[in-house]
Amino acid sequence: TIPDIRGSSGVLIAAKSQFKARENPADFNAHGERMMRATFDHFTLYGIYLPQQTKKEPHLKYLIEEARQRPHDKMICIGDFNTGRCDLDVENSAENPRPIFESPSFRELERYWTDAWRKIHPADREFSWYWPEPRRGFRIDHCFVSGPLVSRIRSADYDPRPREMTYKPSKTKPSKRNLPKTLTDHSALIVEIDI
Repeated sequence: TIPDIRGSSGVLIAAKSQFKARENPADFNAHGERMMRATFDHFTLYGIYLPQQTKKEPHLKYLIEEARQRPHDKMICIGDFNTGRCDLDVENSAENPRPIFESPSFRELERYWTDAWRKIHPADREFSWYWPEPRRGFRIDHCFVSGPLVSRIRSADYDPRPREMTYKPSKTKPSKRNLPKTLTDHSALIVEIDI
């Protein structure tokens, strides 16, 4: 049976290769469904969809500790971190900085993990999600890799097409709910890494 998960948030990892999955690898009391660990033969992948504001701090600290304890392991963590750097990842950050956007542990995370997109695009700015009113971009979707994979990053790019594609719900009665909707409000992050 499939549990009723309407209204909840979680992570899906799909792969052509077999892996062992563990939801909530750190056994968090709250928001554990927002992190999944997939152990493959030659690397470990963390799927991420972190909660807002300071609720994500335990997750970030867990990833920092994983990198500290396993410096020689090939590891990737990818997904919606709901945070980034105020100086690099916010549109018009000089005009209207939002210090609450940057999670307190985010820069510490960057000391132990390498941002794959920033490694390939060190001087660029790109935004994976937009605040609707007033329209303002944020880069909150990230892929971080551990030390052994840094030199193996081949490409990392955002594709805005998924957040621009619309669909029309199947209801025939016109209403606000069945207006064309976007498939997602995030750009896809496509990363190629030689494992």
